[in-house]
Amino acid sequence: MKLEKLTGIVLIALIVLAVIVIGACYAMSPESLVLSDLQEPTEPNDPNTGVFLGYIYILLALTIIVTIFAAISNFIVKLSGDGRGKTLIMLGGFGVMLLIMLITYATGDGTPMHIIGYEGDENTSGWLKISDMLLRTAYILIGIAVISIIASPFFKKFK
Repeated sequence: MKLEKLTGIVLIALIVLAVIVIGACYAMSPESLVLSDLQEPTEPNDPNTGVFLGYIYILLALTIIVTIFAAISNFIVKLSGDGRGKTLIMLGGFGVMLLIMLITYATGDGTPMHIIGYEGDENTSGWLKISDMLLRTAYILIGIAVISIIASPFFKKFK
């Protein structure tokens, strides 16, 4: 069986499974979500939410595992073949991305915020610096993408 056919079958199976899980969660939701005096409950009490979230977590974990495996196998194949120069460029891009993330983490503000009514454990210096790192890295990547889109026609003329 060819790889394309196998991936197509897996995709169809995952779509069918997703439709079944979503349909089951929708069809089997309890009537207790609306109280007898037509007031909405103060907290969600749908037992199917756990099933739905579990399915989403499984899909997320599978996606991460397959993506990492595909990237590593692609890197190994290209490194051992003729595409050694492109592989080193790809590795350099990964290094630049790590450098950007380290710089944005180091420049992040770790001062705890005073949020009225919040009593969670995530208002610490480490989590706040990680939040800053993720936001600033996203801003930098969006800027690079916009510059690439604008500059792409000019680079095509010089090729």
